[in-house]
Amino acid sequence: MPRPGYELRIACGVLVAALGPSCAAMAAPTEPLTPASAVADYCAAWSISDRGARDRLLARVWATDGVYSDPEPTLAKGRAALSDVIATFQRQYPGTHFECSAPQTHHRAMRVTWILLKPDGSQVTHGVDIYDMARDGRIQRIVGFFGDPPSAALSEDPILGTWTLNSERSTFTPGPGWRSQTRVYQAMPAGVSVSWTGVDAGGEGMQVSYTYRYDGRDYPMKGSASYDSLNAVRIDDRTVRSEEKRDGKVVGVAVRAVSPDGKRLTITDEGTNRKGQKFSQALVFDRAATH
Repeated sequence: MPRPGYELRIACGVLVAALGPSCAAMAAPTEPLTPASAVADYCAAWSISDRGARDRLLARVWATDGVYSDPEPTLAKGRAALSDVIATFQRQYPGTHFECSAPQTHHRAMRVTWILLKPDGSQVTHGVDIYDMARDGRIQRIVGFFGDPPSAALSEDPILGTWTLNSERSTFTPGPGWRSQTRVYQAMPAGVSVSWTGVDAGGEGMQVSYTYRYDGRDYPMKGSASYDSLNAVRIDDRTVRSEEKRDGKVVGVAVRAVSPDGKRLTITDEGTNRKGQKFSQALVFDRAATH
């Protein structure tokens, strides 16, 4: 958002729920651009549907001859062309918005990661933008990339990949347990993204998703019958311990470990479900074959 004066910041804070990000674009900026504010304003511009408000925000952060490109392929030269690209994007992805990281900078270059989110908070896609900055602090060029950057570091976490439940090797107390379960772990800019689907003993399906880092902080979990958040810390390179929570209280503890050969995943989980019933399970997964 632009950095207007104190009074306008108060007004926008009151009205933002009704007016959205266009509120911040209603007045001329009174503070100089910084790398962080340039990124924040540019990111906000992609959510502003009003053409006039969007163009005023782009005038603050985008060089008159600035160039935008991405793999679509999209190539936009100048502010008006970029505003046209944003308008087309908004028609294709109505209601979505971007979350952009703080910039990593050196000289007049910057690298920024971003996530595109639906109104319900689920992720559409993610990527990386490379910025070239003009001398006045405006954005001269952005080259965008979709997906994860190619990096050997992504393969260092042995959990990444797809895992299928081996129900015969798994144990459940009380039983019976899961009929099937498939878990997918992916590296994302925001951390490790987990999505899994399963069918329980009664034949009911469940779909759970969450994204977290190994920093001990709580992250929201969607779709779980027992938990609404969890945290995670590494015990060693192949083992992670998580506290699973409901309404802010720890109601379960899980430990997952990948075998030394990387082919087997074991998750032990002990906790209390929403009915107050205690349970314990040792889930054994086999790594799905890649094609």
